[in-house]
Amino acid sequence: AAYNMKLETCYLLERCSRLPPSYTIPSTPCSSSSLCVDFGQPPRKVRPWNGSQKGEGRSISGKITPFDHQAILITSVWMKDKTQCCPAEVKGICYYSLQDVSLGQFLRDSCFNLSLKCQNPSCKKSVIDHNLSFIHNDGIINISVERMDNPIPTSSLKKQQNETESLSTKQEKTPEEAEEEDPIATWTYCTKCEQVVTPLNFISKQTWQWSFGKFLEVYFYNRDAIMNAPGHRCSCQMQTKSVLYFGCRDLAARFTYEKISPYSVFCRRQLPFDESFHRTHSLQDLESISVTSASLFVKFDKQIETISRETRELFGSAINKPEHLQAVLSELNLISAEVDNASKVLQERISAATAKYSKPDTGKKNDSKSDYYEGLFNFPWYSRRYLFLLTSAWNERLSAAGSAVS
Repeated sequence: AAYNMKLETCYLLERCSRLPPSYTIPSTPCSSSSLCVDFGQPPRKVRPWNGSQKGEGRSISGKITPFDHQAILITSVWMKDKTQCCPAEVKGICYYSLQDVSLGQFLRDSCFNLSLKCQNPSCKKSVIDHNLSFIHNDGIINISVERMDNPIPTSSLKKQQNETESLSTKQEKTPEEAEEEDPIATWTYCTKCEQVVTPLNFISKQTWQWSFGKFLEVYFYNRDAIMNAPGHRCSCQMQTKSVLYFGCRDLAARFTYEKISPYSVFCRRQLPFDESFHRTHSLQDLESISVTSASLFVKFDKQIETISRETRELFGSAINKPEHLQAVLSELNLISAEVDNASKVLQERISAATAKYSKPDTGKKNDSKSDYYEGLFNFPWYSRRYLFLLTSAWNERLSAAGSAVS
């Protein structure tokens, strides 16, 4: 925790940030080893993921402590022209572990490395043509790389190094530091003040070595820090009102934060059932079926009567045999009897169902739940199918009778 605090304060100092004068230390115990990180109340009583197995790293007391917040789960997405270019990935970062990288290493490998290509086989463009987004909780960090007109001047770097060496004992550079030929600078643009409010600062060794996972945690959860730029009269909120830039050579990585409304997928075991709505709809269907079927049966009766009259007129013709015409009339009489019987049965069933289920609790008292649903909600469907089968058969028989007469 002390090591992380040392690196984090160095980063916040180079960002020119501070706490507002009205800030008060919260009464609830801090659950993070970072400054002013407020996780808020958890949505449910579960421990956050900390990357450990079988409860390792948990506190003995069983309470949620900073040991439970030594990792972060994020979703990373590569975007191109507001279109998702690759499938989203959920990543877990345990701070200062093999799953983590330093902030400087992330900037060099993922932002300023133009040889890094998109994983989409149909794209294969560099990072400068994409946006990298990290989503966590209700926030999103968008990272875009831009090419500047001129490279970052390194003259101020030597002045900054001389000031640092004058305050500390001069030490020889390590081989790794000697190989760093392209320093990384940082500055901040305020969207509210509409100007750059911090000087060009080259990140120090401590900021370079700071955990990238911790950097994301501070970016997502430090909502109190403000800009410390009295020369530009800027004391706006650091998280939402500022745009963080990191620059290397003629490239600039732009970091912005936005608050989002996360959505979750909830799968119901069963859909809600509005019984009163479906009962009313079923009764309306029954009334419509009653009116339509009555009109349909009348049309069949008229058609049967027409064919029967034409058949009787042919009895005096010499070319038609009486026994054939008598068979047609018998078939027509049979169809007419079936139409009358179907009309009577259907109207009686519809009237009985309407009278039984017109009141909400009438059918429930006498029938089981399955019988109630079968008698009310499925009956309109059965009625339509019953009419379809009957009318299809009658149409075929009437067509055959009409062909025999003609």
